Amino acid sequence: MKVTPLVTLIRLAIAQVGVVTILLSVKVPEVLAGLPAREVMRELATFTLASLLVHWIYDSHMKQEIFQDVTDYIVRAGNVSRSGISEYYDNTKDIDYTKAISNSSKLVIGLHYSPRLIEDNHNALVARAKNGKDTTIIASMPHGNAIDFLKRVRVEDAHIDADINQIASLVQDINNNAGRRRIRLLYHDEVLRYSFVLSDDQVWIKWYRNSKGTSSIPGIAVRPGTTLFDFFKSDIDTLQHTAEMTIREPT
Repeated sequence: MKVTPLVTLIRLAIAQVGVVTILLSVKVPEVLAGLPAREVMRELATFTLASLLVHWIYDSHMKQEIFQDVTDYIVRAGNVSRSGISEYYDNTKDIDYTKAISNSSKLVIGLHYSPRLIEDNHNALVARAKNGKDTTIIASMPHGNAIDFLKRVRVEDAHIDADINQIASLVQDINNNAGRRRIRLLYHDEVLRYSFVLSDDQVWIKWYRNSKGTSSIPGIAVRPGTTLFDFFKSDIDTLQHTAEMTIREPT
C-alpha cells in the first residue's frame, strides 16, 4: 500500500522525538523530585521507537494482508447469502418437512425409489390432503431404463421394485384417508442428480452420490428470488412436464 509524504514526515518526527529523548536522558539527573527521571525518559524513548517500528512493520507487511483477508471473508459471505441458501443440514434425515407440507399451496416431491420421505411424513401428508391441498410426487418408473441402470450398473438396493410399489401403496392409502385423490403420482425415467421437496417458499435439495456406496447426505434449502432457486425450479418443472407428457400416470 502506498505511503503518502505526510505519513513519512510523521514517522520521521516521531523518530526524532525518540532519539532526542534518549539523548536528553543522559543529561537528566537520575533522580529528580524523588522520581527516577532518567529511567522514565529512557523508557519513554524506547516505547516511542518501538511503537514506530511496530507501525512500520504493520503498514509495510501486514496491513494489506489483513485488509485482503477481511475483504475476502466479506465477499465470500456475501456470495453465499446472495446464493439463496437459507438452511443446511449435515444429514437430510434430520430435515423437518412438516411446515412445508402443512402450509404450502403447491408441493412437488421428487425421488428415485425410496419411500422413506413419504413414510416419515405420512400423517402430515394425510392432513394436507384432508385440507384440500394437492401434492405431486414424481418417482422412478418401474422397470424403466433409469431403474435398470441403478440395478445393473450401480448395483443398488435389491428391493427397488418393492420400494416403488410401496410408494404407490402409500399414495393410494393417503388418498383413501383423504376421501379423494389429492396426491398425484407421476413416474420419471431419469437418473436424478438430487431428490427434492419444492414448496412455495423454498426448495429442499438432497444430493445423490457419484460413487457407489452409502453415507449421510447433506441437504440445503434455497429460497425464491435467487438464481439458484430459479435453476432448481426450472429443472423440476421440466422433469414434471416430461413425466406428465411421456410417462403414464397410474390411476
